[in-house]
Amino acid sequence: MKIRGICYAAGLITINFLASGQSMTIDQVKENTYVVNLAGAGKNKVTWNYLPDTWKSAQIVDPRSSHDTVVIASAHPFFKLDKGRRAYYSSSRAVVLQGASNFRDLGGYPTKSGKQMKWGKIYRSADISKLTDNDVKILSDLNIKMVCDLRGEKEAELAPDRIPVGTDRILLSAGSENIGAPGSFMKYMKTPERADSMILSVYTRTDHLGKKYKPMFDQLLALESDKALLFHCTAGKDRTGVGAALILYSLGVDESVIFKDYELTNEYRKESNEQFVKMLKAQGLPEAAGRSMMAAKPEYLKAAFDAIEKQYGSMDSFLDKEIGLTAEKRNVLNAKFLY
Repeated sequence: MKIRGICYAAGLITINFLASGQSMTIDQVKENTYVVNLAGAGKNKVTWNYLPDTWKSAQIVDPRSSHDTVVIASAHPFFKLDKGRRAYYSSSRAVVLQGASNFRDLGGYPTKSGKQMKWGKIYRSADISKLTDNDVKILSDLNIKMVCDLRGEKEAELAPDRIPVGTDRILLSAGSENIGAPGSFMKYMKTPERADSMILSVYTRTDHLGKKYKPMFDQLLALESDKALLFHCTAGKDRTGVGAALILYSLGVDESVIFKDYELTNEYRKESNEQFVKMLKAQGLPEAAGRSMMAAKPEYLKAAFDAIEKQYGSMDSFLDKEIGLTAEKRNVLNAKFLY
């Protein structure tokens, strides 16, 4: 089966660090086949479930070793390691779809308070206009009930989202009003330096951030406990990358981890980026400029953080003033999205 946008590969999954040097990671090696990696976990009970919150019907995995392969009829199962009074959770970072790239779960990341981001609650992606019928079924199985589309109106019109029946969608086009058909930006990006300059100018804009991302946070705050939210743009890199960074920061994830999540786009879009760079090259854009444009460079996200801190004094002040995340609302987010 040809997978579009990402290959099955070990090593792209963020490790969930447990107490006393223990860890549990999940690598998807092929369809419905996962490797459970346990380090220092001993004989503790491992179970899996297709729902992220309800574990009453969970099934025992019983790994035979610290590196065991299990076959599970689920596109995105969740694993739980019971450690006495505490439990730890893991899953594969990517959800592999035939018609989309860079579709991944924001769960699993540790927070500075010692908690863990819940799996199966918040997803990020690139364009979802080309999903197959089976892909749409997977989104339904993931209980995705809200889609936040961060593209401009013209982008969304040219490539309408494919989503399950009964899933709500909102278009958050602030800051993307002038983005049209692919290639409309090419005349400004003839060299890697000009490509960098243009992208940095996008990341350092702060005038639209409240209008673009506050409605997404409002949806997260209102999200029902057994449902999930997906947000995306076209490449799942820039507008989606900033959105993911804001979510992770608001939940107490360390900045070093936030930047690593941002850079994962380089892995999960590797095949798609190659195809896109070839298309841009055929349309007259130098290859080096195309590669620079499609890269998730840490300096881009740092420029966004620096611009926010320069204008608002701190990221926390920005979240309070522009996103409306009071201390009370951040507590609500923590209760909803942290183990």
